[in-house]
Amino acid sequence: MKKFHFQKKRGENYKKFLTNLFGGEIINEHLIAIDNENAKGEIIVFERENMRSLVLNYKANINFTTILEHDDNFDYTIRCYQPTASYKGQDNTTIDLKCPLGFIINQRNDVLTLSKKEGDDVQAVAFFFNQEKLTKETIPIINKIKSFSFNMGDERFIRWNKNFFNNDRSFVNNSLYTKWAEHKLNELYVIIENIILENEEEESEKMYHDYEIDIALQVKNRIANELNYKPNIEEISKEFGINKTKIGVVYKFIYGQTIYQDYKKVRIFRAKDMISSTTRKISDIAYELGYTDLHHLSKDFKKTFDITPSELRESVKE
Repeated sequence: MKKFHFQKKRGENYKKFLTNLFGGEIINEHLIAIDNENAKGEIIVFERENMRSLVLNYKANINFTTILEHDDNFDYTIRCYQPTASYKGQDNTTIDLKCPLGFIINQRNDVLTLSKKEGDDVQAVAFFFNQEKLTKETIPIINKIKSFSFNMGDERFIRWNKNFFNNDRSFVNNSLYTKWAEHKLNELYVIIENIILENEEEESEKMYHDYEIDIALQVKNRIANELNYKPNIEEISKEFGINKTKIGVVYKFIYGQTIYQDYKKVRIFRAKDMISSTTRKISDIAYELGYTDLHHLSKDFKKTFDITPSELRESVKE
């Protein structure tokens, strides 16, 4: 699979860097056209004081992976409309994020990896900016972020996406197209700052911070590695000082299931492994894994694997 690595050399012209990366053609000061074996579409770039705005709008002609790294020339990066993104932190922790109608904020040299298949539409926006670009109210909020934060977006984000990428642009004269695009990007940036301020005031469950995701990772590791650990949302909330609703929402967003659903899944598969690989009594295994009795284990086992624990044990003997 081909890889596009967004890591330009210091001092390199960004527009030329993108042109070489994608094999595009510079149309004017802000527009790059792409029409080759890699993709077909356009890239829009605006370089302003303390800020760079970028639009990727093309169809993939091949399967490829895009590796996005933080630009050292800027303090922060915001990436919008990423259906799937694999986040890798400096500690090599990897988290799969899904923000098709939201945004991800980065403040350090962490890496986002995006995978696209032939025929996929890439319609994304990125802002690279310095602290000077922020309003004074937003600065302390952004500075709370150790590595990254992300927001699921709202109706304003959905509406902007539809108006920019999907509406007929025939009403915009070609000579005014880049002016119109810059106006729309400024509008989106204002929407993002507004959402950040709103979420801080309302403690919204739509804004996910790195420390909250770190808590979810710790809970996940306990479920996976501690045999007798039975997660309790109230106890998790008190131990880590996080709202119990918020940790539940964050966990489900990352892993696609609730904490308890994940615990039950890990426990039943652990039971299967122990039944098939040891000669221990099934009742002892049930109690060790926290089942109230053998019947409870048998019921879950049959529901998951369509076979009883005893039947599995017998099949292993044969």
